[in-house]
Amino acid sequence: MRVLFQRTGGFLILWLVFLLLGTVLISLYGKTGFHILVNRYQPETTDTIFIWITRLGEGWGLAAGFIFLLFYHRKSLLFYFSSWAFSVLTVQFFKKGFFSNIPRPASVFAEDGPVRFVEGVSYRHWESFPSGHTADAFSVCFALALIMGNTYRSSWWFFPAFLIAFSRVYLSQHFLQDVLAGSLVSVLCTSLCFLMWHKWKPGFLNT
Repeated sequence: MRVLFQRTGGFLILWLVFLLLGTVLISLYGKTGFHILVNRYQPETTDTIFIWITRLGEGWGLAAGFIFLLFYHRKSLLFYFSSWAFSVLTVQFFKKGFFSNIPRPASVFAEDGPVRFVEGVSYRHWESFPSGHTADAFSVCFALALIMGNTYRSSWWFFPAFLIAFSRVYLSQHFLQDVLAGSLVSVLCTSLCFLMWHKWKPGFLNT
């Protein structure tokens, strides 16, 4: 476990703060109450920005990471894709196998209710928990942080993952608890995958 903090201490600290703060906010306001609160202060001028940000969690972020590693660190590509696949498949297993009846904001709130839905966005109504886009984003960014292996600079990789996660709440595709769970599953799966690679092939990140 020490090797994880040695390589990604900055990322993990920010992520733990995100988890803790998110849990506190849900405890104080409830999942629907917090969602209404955040939605109330969303300016329409930023809608297009977050529509594009959320698309990074649909495979574009994974592709960008692949191109980066193709030139920077080809030896890590197998770990990169295996950790992503492990994370995303685990989230889908829970989403479809155990939580398929969990409603999304579009099911909870009526169109003329307290939540403003973004024009032009196609909304899904079920399988809200956990967030697949968030899992995709955190898996890619955490894997890249592990590959880079700089505990301080690893914090840089947290912010794109956080923005993609927040975009899911901003667009009312998910509640905060959904993105927290998606990040949790993803970070745990990526960590487990890294530790397995580190044990079985210790030099897999050596250049």
